[in-house]
Amino acid sequence: MIVRLSDEAKAELAALRGIDEMVAAGVDACLEMLALDYDTLEAESEAGFSIESVVGLKEQRKADVFRVKYEEFIPSLRIIFLRLRGGPYVTGIHNRGDLYDPLKEPLVRAMRYWGRRQHL
Repeated sequence: MIVRLSDEAKAELAALRGIDEMVAAGVDACLEMLALDYDTLEAESEAGFSIESVVGLKEQRKADVFRVKYEEFIPSLRIIFLRLRGGPYVTGIHNRGDLYDPLKEPLVRAMRYWGRRQHL
């Protein structure tokens, strides 16, 4: 499965590469695991890698928005993606604290892309 990234996610990954190559490598590893585990609705490993639904958006707005975390390599970051027919579509790479408020940019961006999912 091919993982596609939004323009914003590409820019965030490029910025991470400029700041910390190890963190960027951790994000790359997450993207590779996401491609492998895409057919699994939710997953969790002993190393702290997990894929989970963003429950509030699923229940309130019927949006299939998910987050990836990998505590061992990128403990403070979360990757937000949509489950689309053609494969995962990453909307962004964010600090985990930004995901607790549905009015903050990461989840607003995910909802914007969810509304345009037929065109992605």
